[in-house]
Amino acid sequence: MGRYSGRWISTPEVCGELGICERTLMRMKARGDFNAGGFFRRKTMAPRSDLLWNIDRVMGLLGATPDL
Repeated sequence: MGRYSGRWISTPEVCGELGICERTLMRMKARGDFNAGGFFRRKTMAPRSDLLWNIDRVMGLLGATPDL
């Protein structure tokens, strides 16, 4: 499995799935909980491009389970 495998979703979608606000997610990112490439990446090469999140890896790190 490559580093970009898994389900990649937008910031609002990952916050909805985790039940947290965007500010909390960004604090966790700034604290170093998530590394670039494995947990998140930019949609484009632009430095201020929106982020995409690997929801499977994020949920695995946080011990969250998806709603079925």
